[in-house]
Amino acid sequence: MKKFSLLLLSSLIIFAVFAFSTSSETTSDKPLKVVIDAGHGGKDSGTTNEDAKEKDITLQLVQKLKEVNTSKELELVFTRENDEFISLEERIKIANTNNADFIISLHVNSSNNKNDNGIEAYTKANSSDSRTISFVSSLVAELIFNNSPLQKTEMRKANFKILRDSKAPAVLLELGFISNLENKAYITSKKGQTKLAESILESLKKMK
Repeated sequence: MKKFSLLLLSSLIIFAVFAFSTSSETTSDKPLKVVIDAGHGGKDSGTTNEDAKEKDITLQLVQKLKEVNTSKELELVFTRENDEFISLEERIKIANTNNADFIISLHVNSSNNKNDNGIEAYTKANSSDSRTISFVSSLVAELIFNNSPLQKTEMRKANFKILRDSKAPAVLLELGFISNLENKAYITSKKGQTKLAESILESLKKMK
């Protein structure tokens, strides 16, 4: 899998800002329809660390996104809004039948190395969709601006089913390491989740 260096991500941020500014003249009145997928759920807890479970953190982020979003520019559709197990096939069906413009699958990471931290953003293999790159670049800029501990970012290509089989551009975000104490404290706190939700929404609005 390819990795983008932080230096390259800085260049992508500059590219994203330019791209957003030049496309503003053609902004559509139609809201951007975004499917937000809270990873795992129900019998599938995802990664865990003591009392923290991935399925709960991703669901809390979805609930925070729903609460914080007041923009008429964004129409958010959620694959799950409670603690239930939903198959990958069902998640993809929700995205495709809703004719999503963009898809975000939310996850959190874990590692045997407790120093590993930050975000891993996965995009479709053999794809270079500029909107996905722009979104990730903007998200990095927002997190830096908000003084988040999730500033170390790696962008990778992957053949995950939700990326491969979704019709719309999609990104899978590993939002911090539950095995890292600082990351864990941030992504499980109301303040951290609010900042994450706000950063995601601001980055999506720039795609309009």
